[in-house]
Amino acid sequence: MNDQDKQIERLQRRLLREKNARAEAEDILSAKSQELYEKSVETEESKRLLEMALWASGESIWSWQKSNDSFHFRQYENHATQVEERVVSYDDFAKSVHPDDLDNLTLNWSLHKMGFSTIVDGAYRIKQGKDYAWLRFKGRIVAFDDDAAQSIVGTLKDVTDLVEAEASSKLMSYAFSRSTEPMLIINKSLRLLEANQAFCKISNLSGKTIGRYSLSKFIKFSRLELEELRKDESLSIETNLHLSDQNVIDVDLKISEFKSNESASDYYVVALRDLTDKKKSERKLYQLAHFDPLTNLLNRTSLKLQFDRLVNSCEQIKFSVVFVELEGFNEVNDRWGHEACDLLITHQADAFSALLGEGAHLCRWGSEEFVYILPHTQESLLLENGDEIIRCVNKMDFEVEGQKIPISCSVGIAVYPDNGKYFDEIIRAADSAMFNAKSRGKNEVQIFYQGITDEAMKKLNMLNELREAVKSESLNFVLQGKYNEQRQLIGAELLCRWHSPSFGHVSPGVFIPMIEQHGLESALGLLAVKQAAVFGNVLANYGVKIPISVNISSPQILDPEFLPQIISICSEYDAAHELIELEITESVFMLEDESPTARLLEIQKAGFRISLDDFGTGYSSLSYLRQFQFDVVKIDRSFILDLENSERAYNLFVAIMDMCKALRTDTVVEGIETERQFELLSKVGVNKYQGFLLGRPIILDDFVKDNMH
Repeated sequence: MNDQDKQIERLQRRLLREKNARAEAEDILSAKSQELYEKSVETEESKRLLEMALWASGESIWSWQKSNDSFHFRQYENHATQVEERVVSYDDFAKSVHPDDLDNLTLNWSLHKMGFSTIVDGAYRIKQGKDYAWLRFKGRIVAFDDDAAQSIVGTLKDVTDLVEAEASSKLMSYAFSRSTEPMLIINKSLRLLEANQAFCKISNLSGKTIGRYSLSKFIKFSRLELEELRKDESLSIETNLHLSDQNVIDVDLKISEFKSNESASDYYVVALRDLTDKKKSERKLYQLAHFDPLTNLLNRTSLKLQFDRLVNSCEQIKFSVVFVELEGFNEVNDRWGHEACDLLITHQADAFSALLGEGAHLCRWGSEEFVYILPHTQESLLLENGDEIIRCVNKMDFEVEGQKIPISCSVGIAVYPDNGKYFDEIIRAADSAMFNAKSRGKNEVQIFYQGITDEAMKKLNMLNELREAVKSESLNFVLQGKYNEQRQLIGAELLCRWHSPSFGHVSPGVFIPMIEQHGLESALGLLAVKQAAVFGNVLANYGVKIPISVNISSPQILDPEFLPQIISICSEYDAAHELIELEITESVFMLEDESPTARLLEIQKAGFRISLDDFGTGYSSLSYLRQFQFDVVKIDRSFILDLENSERAYNLFVAIMDMCKALRTDTVVEGIETERQFELLSKVGVNKYQGFLLGRPIILDDFVKDNMH
């Protein structure tokens, strides 16, 4: 092989080596490129995951550079596919900070900028549109320039909900501790965990010892109540709180589940509300509804309940009803007034109560009427009971101003079911027997028998005369004045009187019920309005224009024809509507009428005044004051009977007056009979009065003489 061939061979080997080296370099370069690509993809994925995490957690990225003293905010939206970026100078950023947080931000940021505090962690209220949001800034200094911060980066998150939740939790904790109502936190085993100050105070326990006790120590739960609590995780009952053997109070208990975010356990929150005052009020209302306010005896409602209970207790039961009417009260009332009558009634009721045996019941049926229910029916024993009642009345040693008052009675007896199977029927039978006894004279006893007609005939004759008196307008009317605190005349009430040709002076307590029972109330009501118009004109001639009130029955005032009728009367006698005041009782709201309030408003709009009479004697007077705005409320005399001697009576009256003032309702207090009553009422703000102290019911001529001076 010559030199040239050797040279060519060397060149070929060299070319092959270079080719192999180039291929190897290309493989290395390709591998490096693949490695760089994979790292790039990994970096992008990490960046993507970071951005997704920031978006999911509601956080943003922020940075601050010393070079331009500005913040760069980067906020991720829509699954981190969108990025909102903005640059804000520190001065502009500070303008968006809540004024109350600005000083704190300025101080902290200065420390960060100077490098004294390398960790950023603070929450501030930042303006977001029209409102402020709590934003939490977290970060760290990442670059320094001569010990001062050159670059700071971190994250930003809206923590408004968290801050408000913490504030709410603190508020709830404060409310729990400071609540005036006792509150507890207990576990599911009813063990006490926490108690507020109110509970510690009434239980004499401290926060340190409270955990020794179970709620069952204080509340005696029934098995059904505990089952309801476990099932519903809540309980609401009225029960007793046992603080000690001698200290048990009525409470409203509410237990509800409370789930804590900071604990794996669930708890109950217990709220207790003292029902002592409520129960007292309920007992007072029950007392008013079922007992006579003067004597504390059963009233008609309660007597009927006792009757029904007896009748339903046994099919073969027999018992007696005794009707007692006292006589001699008209003279007492005319000479000494209601106060003396009430005192006499109270003493007599106490004496009657002393006669009650086992199984007997006593009711005050009317002003001077009492009814017994006795458990036996033997005639001889019933007559003996009647005589005992008469002796009880006759031996009453009652005096007024040193003068002995003779009181008598009449007693009628009926037997259930022989003389009546229904309450009203047996009462009528006993009443008829009483009238029969009364017709024979004083202090007589009569057992009902079929054919007692004397009293029925007497009633019929009286009714016929009463019908004629109404028809011929021969009833008499008197006026009783209403006065202000200076005892000046400000109004009057028209009252009806009847002097029968056959029966003489008949008490309104007798003929008014007859008028109501026999459909004469409408005629009497219109006659009273007419008389009020006439009397008003007479008084006007003397220069006195005062409202005159007339009593109108509930059915009549709801009669659609009533308003046109009284408008016609006022037109005929040229009487001003505003000087006619219509007195009604709360029974108007108990009638089966679709809209008593609408009817009353119609009458009011026509210019007539409407007053609520006998306020407080019914069970629901307050609810009726809420239903309708009366021009006047007349507070019944029963509320002032014990003002001079009873602090409770005085406080009750003050509460009634305050309530009427709150409702902006004009008030008149009836039954003023003593100077002491007048003085006490003046002190509590009463400014309108009616009663014997200021003026008795008198005829028009005497009324003019007494008041036109």
